[in-house]
Amino acid sequence: MYVFDSDHLSILQRQRGPEFGHLARRCAGIPDEQFFVTIVSLHEQFNGWTSYIARAAAQPASRSSKPSTAKPTKCQQSSRFTGWWSISPCG
Repeated sequence: MYVFDSDHLSILQRQRGPEFGHLARRCAGIPDEQFFVTIVSLHEQFNGWTSYIARAAAQPASRSSKPSTAKPTKCQQSSRFTGWWSISPCG
């Protein structure tokens, strides 16, 4: 069993940088069924995105900002990314 915390999830989602390369190499060849996340990590991820969306919604729109429909996209991507992970029975 391999349990990823919030930092690991963020690294895997970004898919760039030396940390990602190192983590990807370490995970290579391990069956997906062996990877878990904790409910705490999922909670932290979604709290972060809902806070981001709330802050973005509170800011006045500007010409340089993306349409408001783009704001939830990262949250949706996180949901799809973590959707196939098993939740650890501990912690």
